[in-house]
Amino acid sequence: MPRINTPLALAAALAFFLINVYTNFGDDNESYSPRNIRRILSDYDIQQFADEEYFREQDLRIVSLGSSRAWGTGMDDPAKESFTGLLGGVNKAIRASNPDYPAMCMYSMIGDDVYDVILIEYMPQAYDGTRESLLQMGRRLRQRFPDALIVYLNIWTNRQFYQKNEDGTKTDLYLVLDKEGREAGGAGREVINVTTFERVLKKTKEDDFVFLDSNEGWLREAVKDPSIDGIMINYELPNEHNYLNSMMEVWNFYINDMIHFSKFGHQWIRHQVMKLVREKLHTRSDNINPWESMDQCISWFQSGELEDNIVSNMPMKDFADKSGQKYSLEASNPSINFIEVENNNNQTQHLYLSHMSTGPKDYYGGGVVEIREKNIANNSSLTVDVSTLETWSSFPIHVMVHYYIGEIPKGKFYIMVRGNLTEGNRPFRTTGLIITPSNHTVGSFTANLD
Repeated sequence: MPRINTPLALAAALAFFLINVYTNFGDDNESYSPRNIRRILSDYDIQQFADEEYFREQDLRIVSLGSSRAWGTGMDDPAKESFTGLLGGVNKAIRASNPDYPAMCMYSMIGDDVYDVILIEYMPQAYDGTRESLLQMGRRLRQRFPDALIVYLNIWTNRQFYQKNEDGTKTDLYLVLDKEGREAGGAGREVINVTTFERVLKKTKEDDFVFLDSNEGWLREAVKDPSIDGIMINYELPNEHNYLNSMMEVWNFYINDMIHFSKFGHQWIRHQVMKLVREKLHTRSDNINPWESMDQCISWFQSGELEDNIVSNMPMKDFADKSGQKYSLEASNPSINFIEVENNNNQTQHLYLSHMSTGPKDYYGGGVVEIREKNIANNSSLTVDVSTLETWSSFPIHVMVHYYIGEIPKGKFYIMVRGNLTEGNRPFRTTGLIITPSNHTVGSFTANLD
């Protein structure tokens, strides 16, 4: 498709506006007098019009990878109101996750689809993600899509501010606001609001706070990696001599939890992406390379159905969580519970088992996983104790965890699962598996695949 001629587009926009004004209202209409037309035009963002016009002309294919913020948590209709939805893209963000899952499962997530713009968004304070994951996912994407714009989003939040205490400790700004709101008679999460926020700022000064840039360096490192050749969209970091104004500026980017983007935040990102696309004169391209490495990342959490190449003697059971009806294979057989799988790659792969965990109380009691190669009657080649307890939240949680089991050889193997069926425990719930060539591993990580 030919590139839009930007000067002509601007001239056309101006001509269209003037013709529309005089056609519909006439030059005797005071609201559209020459003086007022000049005022209206000065308020009209011609630059934004050009960005949007160029973007639409290119008919770009866009995909987003990220966690809850990119997914659209807090929006009434995430599919439409998230920045991905506003751009007309495909949203592959995963709630309550970090870059580990897409780094290991990029082939399974993308498949044969082709994309021109790839947006990667992980909140700056996500300490649990790995530096290697951000690099690996970018490298796998660049290898597949040599012409795509790979964009890392780096937008800081007020949750990265901490108030200094007299004893030398620091308190998360969110907790400072929560305490202020409750002392003023508020209750529930509603105490975190702009009124409470402004009241705290009036009581404090610039040097009462410290800003932690968390893993921003990881994002910048990924962008500069020559195997990725990415680009960053970022909101300028706060100036330490002007912290209070910086906090106020960024407040409207987020809903009251100060983590997830507001409608304004999603719209701001939408325009920044459009602006970048026009600045780079980026166009659609069908140029792709064969995937250098493939993975098998399989989940029955949503569908309750196994793929044709997977066999199990465990019953598929449905259960409900806060996001609706879900499914798992329950290790409820008193003797043997197995999943038969084929590693169809020509190399040793890494296996993760996806299962449900709870916290701060463990309702499952853990489990044991064994690997038997080729024949179910063979001795176990690997045995792993699997924890079902999550300790990172003081609030009750029920999440999917992907637990590293170990290396598996090419060919057929059996995953033997044994839960803790003592009284009071739920049966061990398996929700999927990951077979990945990833050259880095983590013990376990969360990613809610819904």
